[in-house]
Amino acid sequence: MARSSKKSPAKTVEDAVAGAETATTANKSSHVATKGQTTMSDSILSFSEDISKAEAPPVLPAGEYTAEIRSVERKTSQNSGNNYLAIQFYVPSDQYPADYVDGDPDGMSMTYNRLVVEDDAKSRHRVRKFCEAIGAKMGRELNVADWVGLTATVSVKIGSWEGEDRAEIDKVVAS
Repeated sequence: MARSSKKSPAKTVEDAVAGAETATTANKSSHVATKGQTTMSDSILSFSEDISKAEAPPVLPAGEYTAEIRSVERKTSQNSGNNYLAIQFYVPSDQYPADYVDGDPDGMSMTYNRLVVEDDAKSRHRVRKFCEAIGAKMGRELNVADWVGLTATVSVKIGSWEGEDRAEIDKVVAS
């Protein structure tokens, strides 16, 4: 079924993207957009509420949560130049405390950036302790991609970023 490239003005970002996709179908030289991405023609953003009244949502309370590793990425610290791993943990909503009713019903992701992976005694020991906590294989070489899907207990504390409270992983402990 062919779509018309003429549409009424977009009401939401999704409508604008759908309009951009329709225009792309009609004109192959147009920028291709996918859902969730914006294009140059997507200059209007629509929200369900006035953002001038938007407040920060409540943060996940401090405590211990069972979490699953979703990704592991090697990075280099801009300050020290040390190599570290950015490990993304997923906390499912069924782990939320009963009184935490405003949390994302789909669960939440949190990144642990404290595992330095230099080849020195201190780093090797910390990596060993981390591997024990997540139940990962250990040896002279580690394939951190194998960590994806493993679970551990994460100890969450309340920190601050740009003047606002936020939940952050303090440490990863053996379950």
